[in-house]
Amino acid sequence: MKDFPVLCLQAQGLGLRQFRRVYDLEVNVTEQARFPYVLITNSASVINKASSLSPTGIHRGKGITTFLADHQFDKVFSSLSEIGDEFGLVQANDLKYNHADGELARVFDHIK
Repeated sequence: MKDFPVLCLQAQGLGLRQFRRVYDLEVNVTEQARFPYVLITNSASVINKASSLSPTGIHRGKGITTFLADHQFDKVFSSLSEIGDEFGLVQANDLKYNHADGELARVFDHIK
């Protein structure tokens, strides 16, 4: 049996008669969230750094690089900033496209 880390939360609330009650909630944490990113840059060094941050690799096309990372935006941004080259980074929480050719659709479908 695999042992998963447990997240324990405690909440206090007031009942109907203003009694203090304490509720404990345990949630098994089975998988860390992966965040989708869109990177715009011509810098091979920045693209290589993004690739090292992504457990699933990167996809490139039409000057756009997409990747998934296990880190929040600020950590990814600061890691890429260490390179010192020009780039733009977008965390893509909702992604749609219209009339995309095969190359562009492949790049965006990587992070959907």
